[in-house]
Amino acid sequence: MKPNEYDVIDDGIKRVNAILSRMPKIENRLDDINRQLSPSGNNQLTVKQWCDLVNERSSLRLELKRLEAELKEKYHLVVDESEKIIINSFDITL
Repeated sequence: MKPNEYDVIDDGIKRVNAILSRMPKIENRLDDINRQLSPSGNNQLTVKQWCDLVNERSSLRLELKRLEAELKEKYHLVVDESEKIIINSFDITL
């Protein structure tokens, strides 16, 4: 293959890597938000701050579900509870 040729497999690998690197960041941010929103968080949040955190948490949950669905449906990968990646099958559509 020539260096400048388009490679669908490389694109798929890059996308999977991007998703897998984004997911822990989302989970960490969700944990941080949940700590801030918890009654034991001892934070004096204004109503606006509280609403902003709740909205961000909702958006992040949706993004996480979307990324998990993309991994499962498009790339046939599943990240289980122990953070292991399970490959169900690998189909490349050209």
